[in-house]
Amino acid sequence: MTTLNTKAIRERAEKATRAPWTADHDEVDNFSDVEATGACSDGASLHLMDLCGANHEVNSKFIADARSDVPALCDALDESRAEAAQLRQEREMLNLLLADVLDPVGRLRRDAEANGAQLNGLAVVSMERSGSMLGIVQGWVRAALAATETKT
Repeated sequence: MTTLNTKAIRERAEKATRAPWTADHDEVDNFSDVEATGACSDGASLHLMDLCGANHEVNSKFIADARSDVPALCDALDESRAEAAQLRQEREMLNLLLADVLDPVGRLRRDAEANGAQLNGLAVVSMERSGSMLGIVQGWVRAALAATETKT
């Protein structure tokens, strides 16, 4: 998929005449023109182009609408990219949580090692058998769900 540079597209759109663009059709002479309404210092419209030939009416309307459509599309794409990045980050967090739930002893071992301690085999076996691991895992799940709910 082609990656669009919305910053460059937005900069080009910002350099174009800012006034609203309109398309007018001359049925007598069979052409259309595109104008920037009120763009001149005296409030008059600035003539941008004439179009003639097949589809001149729909082409001029498309060009006129592009003045507002292009920035709106850039905004929508940027928002979608930000949302996708957030979802990727949340997926990574859930994958880590799932790994911890599926391997709670591994989680305890990593936590202990991160704090400069080590779990010996006897401590791990006694924690697994004591039932306290279930409470620990449930606490992790509740914390992860609470963190997810506060983001939405």
